[in-house]
Amino acid sequence: MVKADLVERVFERTGFPKKEVAKAIDVLFEIIKEAVKRGEKVRVHGFGSFWVKEVASRKRRHPRTGQEIETTSRKAMVFKPSYSLRVLLNRSLR
Repeated sequence: MVKADLVERVFERTGFPKKEVAKAIDVLFEIIKEAVKRGEKVRVHGFGSFWVKEVASRKRRHPRTGQEIETTSRKAMVFKPSYSLRVLLNRSLR
């Protein structure tokens, strides 16, 4: 599913104009990005949580040459689904 599909589905369920739906989705994603950039954890009840964690540098091997390379530390965005979302997903697998 891409953003256009998401806009279409919200439009079908709400009847709001597509331009307004697209703008609301953009604003929602911007708010989430700004919050995690500030180091805040964003929790959406019944859906999950977003936050940023620090990934430490580590040594790896180049697959072709076998040479050892050290990667730099970086920040990674993490999403953890809520308990209710995990239950819903696992029920659909049975």
